[in-house]
Amino acid sequence: MGALENQPDAFRDQRGVALIVALLIVAIATTAIVTMTNAQRIDLRRTENSFARDQATLFAYAGEAWARRILARDLEQSTIDTLDETWAQKLSPIALEHGEISGYIEDMSGRFNLNNLVSGSSQSLLDTGRFRRLLLLLNLNPDLLYAVIDWIDDNGTVSGPGGAEDPEYLAMDPPYRAANRPMVSPSELMMIKGFDFATYQKLAPFVTVLPTYTDINVNTASPAILHILAEDMKDGDVERIVQRRKEKPFRDAGEFVNDPNLLHYVIPTRGISVMSTYFLVTIHARIGHSRAHLFSLLRRGSDGVRVMMRGQGAW
Repeated sequence: MGALENQPDAFRDQRGVALIVALLIVAIATTAIVTMTNAQRIDLRRTENSFARDQATLFAYAGEAWARRILARDLEQSTIDTLDETWAQKLSPIALEHGEISGYIEDMSGRFNLNNLVSGSSQSLLDTGRFRRLLLLLNLNPDLLYAVIDWIDDNGTVSGPGGAEDPEYLAMDPPYRAANRPMVSPSELMMIKGFDFATYQKLAPFVTVLPTYTDINVNTASPAILHILAEDMKDGDVERIVQRRKEKPFRDAGEFVNDPNLLHYVIPTRGISVMSTYFLVTIHARIGHSRAHLFSLLRRGSDGVRVMMRGQGAW
């Protein structure tokens, strides 16, 4: 009789256990479903972001193609390069589906080419003088000139005060060697003795590095670069030159050096031009929350407009 009396309680216990097991199964299944749903949502978002990033990159390349067409057309229509031409006008933001694209072209002949300083082991006295004046104009140590020369030249001899070759760089932590070759990016300056990020930022807007010797285009150069073309150039004369070229761009180097505002300066025509070969194109594209920033160095010549280098994030 005792066994029979306890049977309903045992049965109820089994039902309770079964209910708990069922609830656990439902909870586990629910958790699994939620986890899979979240994973699927994350995968979907990741795919959307990847697709948007690819779209932004493709639009950036389209912007580069736009720049190449503009520069090629300009070469056909003009024998000089000036800041009032179509290529020099910024591309205002153009609305895209879920985004926009903008960009601009800069004439690298309007900057000082650091690789002009040295050819092999030979220094260019004309260009070392210009670079020294640029450093002084920006209130930077003029001895930085020699550190840059030693970084580029192909010998191991220190060129002057502030210069540095392998022994100085091998003593650093971490150690490395002087490049002893032409620079490939202005950001290399931060590896050169005497330069820090603040110095680099101050100098960066006025310098470039190009694979060949380049003249300074006096129609596109900034006032600071015009300033370094002669010793003790006065601010007022630079301002008058800038105003003059707005009204009537210079047609050749001779017309520039013979301008009435410059006759009391000694300015050689060598290293001066009114035509440019290298241009830096900056394109910003956005699709949704994804962004692409493309920097392309273009070379324009008789063989067309070619991409020399591309980068993303910094030039």
